[in-house]
Amino acid sequence: MKRFAAIFLIFAIMFSLSACARPFSDPKTLFKSPKISGDMQFIAEALDKAVDGSYELVSPTSGDYRTACTAVDLNSDGTTEYIVFYSLSNGEIHLVYISKAGDEWRVISDTSVSSNAISTLQFADLCKTNTLEIIIGDPLFSENQNQLSIFSVDTGELVCLAKESYTSFVICNLTGGNKSQIFITEIGTVAESVP
Repeated sequence: MKRFAAIFLIFAIMFSLSACARPFSDPKTLFKSPKISGDMQFIAEALDKAVDGSYELVSPTSGDYRTACTAVDLNSDGTTEYIVFYSLSNGEIHLVYISKAGDEWRVISDTSVSSNAISTLQFADLCKTNTLEIIIGDPLFSENQNQLSIFSVDTGELVCLAKESYTSFVICNLTGGNKSQIFITEIGTVAESVP
């Protein structure tokens, strides 16, 4: 009998300490969303001041930049700026441009992105202004239906320069000049010829 009680007690402890103890709980409640901390705490403080309510950081799922907070010198002035993605409780994703103003880091511009996920983030000088444009790939409906959004910070604010559907894209230099271009492919479209 003591042996049965000991075995029962061991299984009861193992069951209560495992996730199986909550068979009907939502898995999302078992995970905490990532937070900005440590030496990047100033970014979290700037976001907290600018965003009303709670938010979760969102990271691109592919490409070279797979973090929710990316450091980059967008305007070639030697000062690092930050590009951050976050989502609100309604699932709406925002793109944020954070820069240092005096001694304080602050959100310079915050705009909604038209997707519920970010697949890729890239940077390139597409306009030959010595300022890097922000290129975002958003999955819309399927692997073959995506939206490419291009943002500029030339005016100090995030401005959407273009939105284009795509299946895949590559940033390259097709002309041999000092300006990058985007080569876009899209499966399932018919090319129209101009008479």
